[in-house]
Amino acid sequence: MCKWADIESSGKLDKMKETAIEGEFCKDIFGDALGYTLFSGGKDQWNFQQKYSVNKGQADAAIGIFGADKKPQVRAVIELKGPTANVDKDRVNGRTPVQQCWDYLNEIPQCPWGIVCNYVSFRIYHRNHTTRVYELFTLQELRTGAAGSAWTVHVTAATEARRPGGDTVRGLQAVLNLLRVGEVVDAQGWVIGTNRLLATAVTVRSFLGDVSPDRNNDRDDDDDRADDGDRDVARGIRVAGVIITLQSRGQGVFQLREQSLASGSRTWTVRLQPSTRVQGQTLDRARDVQGDRAALRFLRVGDFVEVEGRIVGRAQIQARRIRLHASCVHKQRSAIGQDQQG
Repeated sequence: MCKWADIESSGKLDKMKETAIEGEFCKDIFGDALGYTLFSGGKDQWNFQQKYSVNKGQADAAIGIFGADKKPQVRAVIELKGPTANVDKDRVNGRTPVQQCWDYLNEIPQCPWGIVCNYVSFRIYHRNHTTRVYELFTLQELRTGAAGSAWTVHVTAATEARRPGGDTVRGLQAVLNLLRVGEVVDAQGWVIGTNRLLATAVTVRSFLGDVSPDRNNDRDDDDDRADDGDRDVARGIRVAGVIITLQSRGQGVFQLREQSLASGSRTWTVRLQPSTRVQGQTLDRARDVQGDRAALRFLRVGDFVEVEGRIVGRAQIQARRIRLHASCVHKQRSAIGQDQQG
């Protein structure tokens, strides 16, 4: 990772064509840095496949589970372009790189993720959102992380955690009780600041040493009451996810895509009411509003929120309180630093 970031900083990367460095780049980034198993590893299964055929087209690469005698299980398709390519404007056969990536997603309904990369940045798309919603990472940002930076991981009432072979727990208190100092974990969630992650899921991978846990009791009393019982219908429910639609016909509602360790992906319809309170916890919206109309004006598609309320129908929640934690909508920020919308 650092090697490619240094090459970019030197200006040498801009002089190279996409196809000339594609093999080296994929092996170094997706194989060595990110740890995906390649075919060259000699195993029965591998996780990274270059030149993956999609009907009449061909994605530059794909991530999933591949094997000689197995039907591929594709989890992400990758579209690669050259270091100077504008992924929103440059076209091949009338299609931009972003549109090409979405063409592949449309051809593989079971594949949830799409990645558009121009060697200096990575855009990550999910099929349940639009082309305007993506996560953006650059080589320079990833080099900072690869250098061993410490991350602060924020756990909320909606965070889930599990150990291999164990049950999934949910809630601030339950997650902290599960984890131990010295453990190696995978944390998934949303970047909400420099080296700060709002965790949606934490998975324990291994244990580094026999270290006694150091508990910190300085927690928000309201969050301390959140545990597995929060999903009990009788006591109400808490879910966290990304807003995928907003509508204001009649009583205001929006749809939320929840990603759960226990139940996978699920869509909820969240119904707003005059007493619904929204707490903004982002830099641009650090304030509270109340009411269905105010909430709809305040919230945006792509926001990562935590919803507390009660179930009023099949996959429907009547919201009592909504916490806005982060937004995955990037505006006026391009893959190559030009002024455009994503």
